[in-house]
Amino acid sequence: MKKIICLLLAFVMLISVPVPTFAQNIEIDQMNIMDENNDLDSFEIIQIGNIYYMYLENNEDIVCITVNSEGNLVNAYSRKQNIEDKMLEYKPKSTLNLEESILHTNKLLNNEESKSIDTDINNILDLFNNNDFIETREINIETSYEGVLDSGSRKDENLNSEISLLNSGESSKAIRKAKNRYGNTVLNKYLTKGTYKGRTGYLYYTRTFGAYRTINKYVAAGLALSAISVMLGIPPVGVKQVVALVAGAGGTLVSLKAETVRKYKTTCYNCKEVKVGSIYPYRSLKDYVGEVLISSTGVSDFYYKKTKTSDNLYNNNSAIIKRGCELY
Repeated sequence: MKKIICLLLAFVMLISVPVPTFAQNIEIDQMNIMDENNDLDSFEIIQIGNIYYMYLENNEDIVCITVNSEGNLVNAYSRKQNIEDKMLEYKPKSTLNLEESILHTNKLLNNEESKSIDTDINNILDLFNNNDFIETREINIETSYEGVLDSGSRKDENLNSEISLLNSGESSKAIRKAKNRYGNTVLNKYLTKGTYKGRTGYLYYTRTFGAYRTINKYVAAGLALSAISVMLGIPPVGVKQVVALVAGAGGTLVSLKAETVRKYKTTCYNCKEVKVGSIYPYRSLKDYVGEVLISSTGVSDFYYKKTKTSDNLYNNNSAIIKRGCELY
């Protein structure tokens, strides 16, 4: 946990001067790094008014912390990736009152005058090392699991994928977000050919999409942005797309009203298939798996989570054709 939060804190030094914020017209200074080639870490830092929100997730943890412009810790939340219904709340040991931590920022730095965000970072890291940032409570998140796929989805064993059959309703909204990122559906597009041991293989490419609802999450009114971010498992900018936010005490953002947010597992399925003669002896699969969240407020972007592959050949067309010819 300390390693994750320290990594986030180190990047706050890259944030620029604060920008104005209004309850329903929130301006954001953002830095986002999400790499589909690295399933281990993705993080985002945004500045809203004089507040910094830092989000990080890896294959084990999701963390979001709040730091004010003086470099003082306000709060933090975390949960395990595989635990949807519980998260932990952390606050500075020297004050457990959110307003007090904002109004009396010097308490976190042993009453030393804050000179800059750069110098304060070292003090903040010292607070973690001295265990001055402590767990205050475990929060049970009210959830409702959906055990059945949307009626508009089916399992296609030939492509090893869930493909939307009826592009309607919320599933189609989620799929549209994935298409915005990866492009439209592609069916049996010819790519190239190759000959091995007297056999000629023709390579074709197919891209399809699938989405189904996995869980509903209830967001109470007045919940801190960092808590919502960890609860939903998306960065703060994505939270703004599905939850109405308003500036609360000290400028930190909270949810304006109660909201039910539905999470859709959304996947871009990529298939390269070799045709030799009249049959297709081999296919290589690469799936980009992510999430799209939908509520009465709006629809989030597609948030990439992981890549699933059937082999290590997908990026090597010649190797895929060769394997198909060998298996013919």
